[in-house]
Amino acid sequence: MSHKPLQQLSATRCDSLSSPSNSPNAFHTILGPLPWIMLRKSTSNELTKNCFSHLLFFHTDYSLFIYLSIYLSIYLSIYLSIPVCLSIYLSIYLSIYLSIYLSVYLSHFCSYRFESVHIYLSIYLSIPVCSYRFESVHIYLSIYLSIYLSIYLSIYL
Repeated sequence: MSHKPLQQLSATRCDSLSSPSNSPNAFHTILGPLPWIMLRKSTSNELTKNCFSHLLFFHTDYSLFIYLSIYLSIYLSIYLSIPVCLSIYLSIYLSIYLSIYLSVYLSHFCSYRFESVHIYLSIYLSIPVCSYRFESVHIYLSIYLSIYLSIYLSIYL
């Protein structure tokens, strides 16, 4: 019996549960090699337990991964916008980046069925906490980028 580290063993056993094509997509290219695993329906409870440490979203339960994506997007928008309150210009650039990031993030997990929800959420969630001085400019850019990217990426992803 070979003795592998637990993390390596879990990752090896989770390989069969990744996306059907097993090829990198635009989301993985942007975020880099993160352990994003989308579970399909499985009857093996042991396999699900072993992969639970690597699990981020359930592919089968749409309501669960919608809630998780909303929670993670709110967390990222608050976490990334608070440290740049001291620098106003840096906050504008980070806001634009965050709008693009959230649009790509939500477009990947919300398919064409949730496109109207995704457009609203990406506009709402891309407004950071500390951009009150440049609010009109940022809201315009957020709305434009969010609508454009959500429509474009929902079609092509």
